[in-house]
Amino acid sequence: KMQACVATTTAGKGAISESHPLAVGVLGWVGCASANECARDADAVLVVGARLSDTATGGWQPGSPFDFRHTILLQLDVDPEAIGNVIPVDIPLLGDAAETLEEICKILPEQPRRDPWVERIATAKSEWTDVVTVCATDDSEPLQVGRVVSELRENTRGMGLNLLTDIGNHSSWLTQQFEVEDADVMIASMGAGSMGMAPCGAIGAALARPDHLTVAWVGDGGMSMASYVLPTLAEYGIPAKIIVLDNGSYSSVIKYMNREFGKNSFAKFDADGTNPDYRLNFASLAESCGLVARQVSSVQELCDGMSWLLATTGPALLSVVVDPASYFPVVGGQKSKQLWGHNLDDIYPWVTGRRDTGSL
Repeated sequence: KMQACVATTTAGKGAISESHPLAVGVLGWVGCASANECARDADAVLVVGARLSDTATGGWQPGSPFDFRHTILLQLDVDPEAIGNVIPVDIPLLGDAAETLEEICKILPEQPRRDPWVERIATAKSEWTDVVTVCATDDSEPLQVGRVVSELRENTRGMGLNLLTDIGNHSSWLTQQFEVEDADVMIASMGAGSMGMAPCGAIGAALARPDHLTVAWVGDGGMSMASYVLPTLAEYGIPAKIIVLDNGSYSSVIKYMNREFGKNSFAKFDADGTNPDYRLNFASLAESCGLVARQVSSVQELCDGMSWLLATTGPALLSVVVDPASYFPVVGGQKSKQLWGHNLDDIYPWVTGRRDTGSL
């Protein structure tokens, strides 16, 4: 009724089908350019149940992607202590999310005229789609993670997924470029950073929603930490599918090490040790635990392997060897580190109390 664009946080991904004309994707430094552009240019932002964390706001810095010096902030939450907890609000709304939104809809005009804004949303989405398409159709080898994301999406449309994503570079790709549908539920570890959460959580998801396909999306680091879940899946025949993105490294850790220190240590699963040819074979590991499994490393193997994985009736694992240099496009601005280098007057005024938001 408002013709407003709808963005989500990573934890909120799945709240709206991302093929909806007004859905613009995920906010923040791991998010979509379309979501960040719309948030940056909005006259007002209605936050529903979100925490406004450093990930979703780019470190609370103006323009990355929000700028609440110029944008009106309305925050709706059932917990009064959550409202204004991070950023001062202009209009607090205390209540159940669904009930409050229904009440807001009752007072909205039936036919709002926001044609220029809707056109802007459509343009932002189209431009972002072009970026995703480049990643999704990249057939270079070693395999690129964007290509794997695309293969998973195209093979599961209309199925309804329990999709669990682990912690690491691979997770950002899924958050940013996997287009969720109405029946999809995506669960991420979020701020806890619990590596291995996806394969373990897949057990609970498969039992809780057995009428939906359960897929765990995990890196080689997280899978090596949670390999103990494989015998359980096999013993009880829990029909979860595990996709391991194997780039032979803790790639997120390496990225920060290289940026800060110009080198990395103990983060590659090969040449760091005395055996330069070492690499854990997750398909063999899964088979030794009683699962059916495959390892793929080329585009054709990926296509065949994804079809095989989703056609199996019980638990199965697909290990995909991907390029360690495959990093998702950073389009939201990552300014978390800048928080500590700024003069207090330069960052949001909850620090200095310059903005009077009144009493809740």
